Amino acid sequence: MLPVHHHLAGHLEPHLARAEVKIAFSLVGLLSVFVGWMAVGSFAFPEWTGLGWMPLTVRLGVLLLMLCAMGWNLVLGLWLQRGLRHGRLPPWPLKWFAMTLEALLPTLVLVVTATVMEPETAMSAPFLPVYGIPLALGALRLNPLLCVYGGAVASLSCVGVGRIITAGVTGPPGAWGTHIIRGLAIFGVGLAAALVARVLREGFVRTLDAVEDRNRVVGVFGRYLSDDVVETLLHRPGGLELGGRKQPVTVLMTDLRGFSTLASELPAEDVVRLLNHYLGAMTDVILDHSGTIDEFIGDAILVVFNAPLDQPDHARRALACAVAMQEAMVAVNAWNRERSLPELEMGVGVHTGTAVVGNIGSEKRQKYGVVGTTVNLTARVEGLTVGGQVLASAACVSAAGPAVRSEAFRLVHPKGAREPLEVRSVTGVGGHELVDVSPAVCAVRPRHVEVFRIAGKQRVPGALTARLVALSTHEAELEGLADRLEPGHDVVLHPGGGAAFARVVAVADGRVRLRFSARDRAAAAWLTAVPLQPT
Repeated sequence: MLPVHHHLAGHLEPHLARAEVKIAFSLVGLLSVFVGWMAVGSFAFPEWTGLGWMPLTVRLGVLLLMLCAMGWNLVLGLWLQRGLRHGRLPPWPLKWFAMTLEALLPTLVLVVTATVMEPETAMSAPFLPVYGIPLALGALRLNPLLCVYGGAVASLSCVGVGRIITAGVTGPPGAWGTHIIRGLAIFGVGLAAALVARVLREGFVRTLDAVEDRNRVVGVFGRYLSDDVVETLLHRPGGLELGGRKQPVTVLMTDLRGFSTLASELPAEDVVRLLNHYLGAMTDVILDHSGTIDEFIGDAILVVFNAPLDQPDHARRALACAVAMQEAMVAVNAWNRERSLPELEMGVGVHTGTAVVGNIGSEKRQKYGVVGTTVNLTARVEGLTVGGQVLASAACVSAAGPAVRSEAFRLVHPKGAREPLEVRSVTGVGGHELVDVSPAVCAVRPRHVEVFRIAGKQRVPGALTARLVALSTHEAELEGLADRLEPGHDVVLHPGGGAAFARVVAVADGRVRLRFSARDRAAAAWLTAVPLQPT
């Protein structure tokens, strides 16, 4: 038998089972023609059909054998068809048994004929072409060994029966050489059928390999790319090979502000429900803009544009996607409120540069990804954002063209970078404006709070005392720290024994404006209880 990849054998078996059904019904059709011919020749027009030379008993015997063969193949075909509908495949011995009966059928007809006819006449009947029919149909089983077996059974049975029939005949009709030549001819038909079966099986294996490759592409890309991108990759030569190339890309990165704190305070099922709905909504927006989702990292999303398909407008496309994602957060939070789940805030960072993109990993496990300094710088840009904000590098804004509206934000010096990175705040793309939907701060009765600077992931020792003078659910304003803090600084407040993390977004008129990124329950309760300043 032709060797087949172990992982393809299971896919091939249903095709072979369907081939068995086709063989059975094909033999029913062929035998029905012979049955009709024999019936007409036996009872109505024996001379006209050319069967007048055969005794009636012979014709009836052949007719009975053909009817039995028809019944067997009809029952077999219906049984196999019913099994396939219920997902049951035929046992492998059935194939060998069916091949044996099919190969012996012409010989059985020869035996019936020889019982009432002269040996020379019986052996001169046109049975040789009939042997080729079951052997040729056997090639549909795609099993060369089975075809060789069928040829051997038909050949040996024909030689053996022929020798027995002509045992008392002298001359060429009874000579061993005549029977051996006849048997070799039949066996040659079996070998030809085996060759056809081998070629057909190789074709099926190649087809299944192609289907598996297609499924692998869909498995790698289908959940993270739009349908048109997947279809293009399916027809790109070498699309699944390991390796990558350097090319300009625009990378987009998002992160939920304070999600770790929320996750620690919510039941696990609510965390999963909250996160799945958020990621589902963001995925729809990304695919609408033909972005490629590199991966989900917890609540963060890494997206690349201009790979794997070329997108000349990748910078503008990425910024439009970022603005649309922030707009989609309105619907996400409305869904959360309906289910008494906390609202979410997302920051988005975008950067354009050169990166290595391609299939990364090993032969056993790989993913389509992007690596390089561009990804690291995008993470740095995203880390500067507050909830509801889109920040982009000046290089990205410049590449996006005049459709993008932005404001200067700050100049940063990323670790390991030779040049400073100019970061801009994106306010709109095309007809879409980025609107801050958070409520405005309201004056409150001043309260003293302790503020600590955060450097990296650590709190800087030494508390700074400030006065809380204005507050909203998203922001706060402090007095007394205008000369100690700058925009971009991360701080933590400890009101009511809790912790409220925030980032400085502006310093003006002696006040520091903070944007909250996370608050635990104690801090949230304390801040909510702060009374408003009487008007």
